[in-house]
Amino acid sequence: MKRFVAVTVFVLLLSGILANNPVEARTYTYNDVKPSSSHYEAINYLFEEGFIGGYRVDQNVLAFKPNSPIKRSEVAAIFASVLGLPMPENHETIIKPYRDLNVNHPLILSIAANIESGIFKGEDHYFKDGVLNREQMATVLVRALELKSNGKSSHAVNLSNVSESHKDAVRLIADLQITTELRDFRPKENVTRAQFITFLYRAMERKGLQTFNPNTNKDSMYSQMVDYSYRSSYSDSAYIFADAPVSFHLQMNISKEKFKKGAEYAVAYPNSFILLDNENEFIHLPNKKEIIAKKRTNIPIYSRNLLTAAYKKPSDVPLPKGKTYAQLKQDQEAKQLMIREKNNLKHHTHFNLFTGNFEDSIRWRADNIGLAKDKRRPIDPAELVRLMNWTIETGDVYDGEYFSMYYDFTAGDIHIVLREVFFNR
Repeated sequence: MKRFVAVTVFVLLLSGILANNPVEARTYTYNDVKPSSSHYEAINYLFEEGFIGGYRVDQNVLAFKPNSPIKRSEVAAIFASVLGLPMPENHETIIKPYRDLNVNHPLILSIAANIESGIFKGEDHYFKDGVLNREQMATVLVRALELKSNGKSSHAVNLSNVSESHKDAVRLIADLQITTELRDFRPKENVTRAQFITFLYRAMERKGLQTFNPNTNKDSMYSQMVDYSYRSSYSDSAYIFADAPVSFHLQMNISKEKFKKGAEYAVAYPNSFILLDNENEFIHLPNKKEIIAKKRTNIPIYSRNLLTAAYKKPSDVPLPKGKTYAQLKQDQEAKQLMIREKNNLKHHTHFNLFTGNFEDSIRWRADNIGLAKDKRRPIDPAELVRLMNWTIETGDVYDGEYFSMYYDFTAGDIHIVLREVFFNR
C-alpha cells in the first residue's frame, strides 16, 4: 500500500512571529519525559523526527502526558503523521457509517484517512473513540505498518486470554519481538501514550526507520497548495514560545479561541491535519517550524468566476469595444465624481486582481457593502463578483447608491467607494 500526502492547499508566507513581540526560535522540550524512562528513546526519536508533538505548558516547554491512556483518535493522528496518509476530500462520506463520528472532531481527517486505509474499522457502526487496549493496539499496529512474519516463531506468547480476533496480531508482534510480554500480554489493559510510542518505534525499526521520513512529502506541500480562500502561515514560535496571544486569527476571520484551539491540536499532532467545524484547517510542520492555517475548499472560491481569471496580466484583459485606455480613464473619473457627490460616498478602497490573495478582499468588501445597505447583513460575495464582471465587461462605473465600483484597466484594480466602513482588514 502506498502512503503519501496529497493535499491541495496554498500558503501565504507571513512574518515568522508576532510583529510587536519577536521571539527567537528555540528548541522545545518535554517536561515529563526523562532520559531515565524506558520509553525515552522511542519518544525522543519520534519527537525529533517531527512525528509527535505535545501540549504547551509554558514558554518552550511541552508536556507529552506519557502516562495518560491513549485514545483511538490520537493513534489515528500519529499513524497519519508517521505514514503520511493522504487526507481524503470525501471524509464526510467515509465517516457516515459510524454513528459516533461527526465532522466537528478536530482529528476527523486523520480518523477518516485511517478508516479509508483499513487501519481502523470500528464495530457495529461505531468507531468507539475510547482508550485503546493492548490487543487492539497490536491489531491496528500490524495493519498500519503492514507487518509480516519473518518466518520465525520461537517467541511463543500466551494467547489464552487474548480475544480470538486479535490473536494473530499479538502472535505476530511477539514473533517480531515488538513485545516482550510473553507469559501474560495483558491484552485487556489500556495502553498509555508512552507505551504506544514504544510499540510503534519497535515496529518502525523492524520495517527500517529510514522508511519513515516526515520530510519526504511535506516539502512538496508548498508546490501543491492551491484552492484555499483564506490562508496564513506563521512560525510555531508564535504559539510555542510566546506568551502574547496569537493574533493571526484576524487573517482567518475566526475567533481567537478557535484559532488557538487549532494551533494547540496542530502542535500536539504535527504533520497531521486538524479540522475545526469542518471548515478551518491547521497543520504543524516542525521541519519548517511553521503552523499553517487555512479554510477548506468546500468554501466557494468566488474569485474563480471573475472575467480576469482567464488572463495573466492587466494588459491581457480586452477593452470594451471602441474604447481606449485614455477614454476609459476620463469617463470613469467623471462619472465616479458625480456618483460620489450624489450619494455622499466617502470611503475609497481598492485591490488588485492579479497579485496576492484577493479572495478575502472580495469577502470582506461584500460584508461592508451589505452592512452599508441595511446595517443588518452582508451581500452575497457571488453578487459582488457579478457586479465586478459588469464593470470589467462594460468599463462603466456601477452606481449602487450606497457604494460605487469600477475597474482600472491599466493597473488591474477594482475600486470601491462606500458611504460607511464598518470594519477594515
